[in-house]
Amino acid sequence: IMGYIGVGQDGITIGKHTLWIPAGAMTPSTTAGCAALATTETTAGSPDMTTLDFDTTTEEHAQFSVCFPKSWNLGAITFQPVWTKSGAVTAGLDGVAWGLQGVCMADDASIDQVYGTEVTVGLDAAKTVEDVFMSAESADVTITGAADDTICFLQISRVVASTSPLDDMDVDARLLGVRVFYITDAETDV
Repeated sequence: IMGYIGVGQDGITIGKHTLWIPAGAMTPSTTAGCAALATTETTAGSPDMTTLDFDTTTEEHAQFSVCFPKSWNLGAITFQPVWTKSGAVTAGLDGVAWGLQGVCMADDASIDQVYGTEVTVGLDAAKTVEDVFMSAESADVTITGAADDTICFLQISRVVASTSPLDDMDVDARLLGVRVFYITDAETDV
């Protein structure tokens, strides 16, 4: 994403910002949804993993919504999935591709709209079970209908048919959450 960091006249920083969306703020899609939100204990006294689990062979989806601030420049966003895996993988079968797409609606608009174009990002996860994996930041995701005073619906998917980036991991991918990056071009939301 082409961004900048600037300082406004009142010393307030404008530029790139991050929203953390935990798995607990997402819902499996009604059609082709991922597994329901689940909590898995690591070791007593250590953090539990609250995840949405995505299958190895069927593309599955979860949805969430965001009302971006008016200071958002209405441009493309990017994303970074943060996840783990459900078990040990077969040697060499460790790639996961995540996709994100979005659409915005204004007051009195129908929610029954088609998502924009999906953008994917991937990562190989040959590391230890219960390790945290942070995929690279994605390329630009264009949000259909981006405008001020809208609600933005976003859908994240495990894109199991993806060949670039390759998705071939043979265990469930457990989504912990996603970082959403956006650019502001104003100091306030006035």
